[in-house]
Amino acid sequence: MFGLQVPDEVTQEKGDPVRYWGCRAIDQGTGGIDIVHDRIAYRGPESDEDLPQDEWQHLPFIYWLNTEALPEVRRRFAVGELSDEPTIVSKPSKRFGIVARRAGGYVYIGAWEHHFDGTRYDLTEKPEGEWSNDKFDPNIGDRVLVNFNGFGTGTVVSYFAEHGYRGVRVKLDKQPEWHQKQGQPPYALVFGQEIKAAQAPEPEEV
Repeated sequence: MFGLQVPDEVTQEKGDPVRYWGCRAIDQGTGGIDIVHDRIAYRGPESDEDLPQDEWQHLPFIYWLNTEALPEVRRRFAVGELSDEPTIVSKPSKRFGIVARRAGGYVYIGAWEHHFDGTRYDLTEKPEGEWSNDKFDPNIGDRVLVNFNGFGTGTVVSYFAEHGYRGVRVKLDKQPEWHQKQGQPPYALVFGQEIKAAQAPEPEEV
């Protein structure tokens, strides 16, 4: 397996991760870190394998990895803060974590995602939990209108459970500009009261 294992203290506290990404990158010294694509390992739910590449890249774990975690590893590398001892380099998070170390001309990296405290995300089956809409309970693939923050219409792509409630993750048809400026992918996590049924978009005229 390429990459570092999840630290023992993490698995003892949280169990096995839901998702894992690891790599053996090339230590280029002052040239930085080169992540070679055939030296990468990934483990996750079987449903991840069916996702188109762009949707896989927008999974919260992969998006966090690419936009926050790996840039932080590169920053730590550049200022000489990575040694031959595994170093956890991410900000404290119940859900995500990443560890890295330098060794023998390589930089070994391991990153993970855990569910916690009854919360679960990116599920393909409806989880237990209260649904806060007694008129509409969508399935994956259904069209919805998100009725706050200008999110507008979109398509349900997965379910989640949080704080005793269940909700859906919606791929937005048109991501609001303010949401883009926050560096967010074009998705929204919403509960039942925050959506209603929507029609499929009209086909564009040729």
